[in-house]
Amino acid sequence: MDDNSVAKSAYLDLSIFERKETGKYGDTHNMKQSFSKEYREATPKESLEKKPYLGNLKPLIFDTKNGANTAIAPVQKTEKDDLPF
Repeated sequence: MDDNSVAKSAYLDLSIFERKETGKYGDTHNMKQSFSKEYREATPKESLEKKPYLGNLKPLIFDTKNGANTAIAPVQKTEKDDLPF
């Protein structure tokens, strides 16, 4: 990329691992940045282990008190006619 061009996008590869045991706050997975095979092979293991830890993940549970996530889409009745539109 030359100095005059502007990056149109950026990507972050992630790896998500399931935990053996549920964490203190209900987290069930861990997330870290993933790297290409070439980068991993060229970088010492100690350096890779020091890369940022991005966080924990847990299932998202929706409160259904208002029924918003259980609403059924209305059924539209179609009338048969011979109009072309």
